Amino acid sequence: SANINQKEDRFLIYERDLMNSLKGT
Repeated sequence: SANINQKEDRFLIYERDLMNSLKGT
């Protein structure tokens, strides 16, 4: 449901930020 989608989106954003941090190093 919507709540699960929100959690997934938040995780995807977190994962993307993490990857960007690793690349930026």
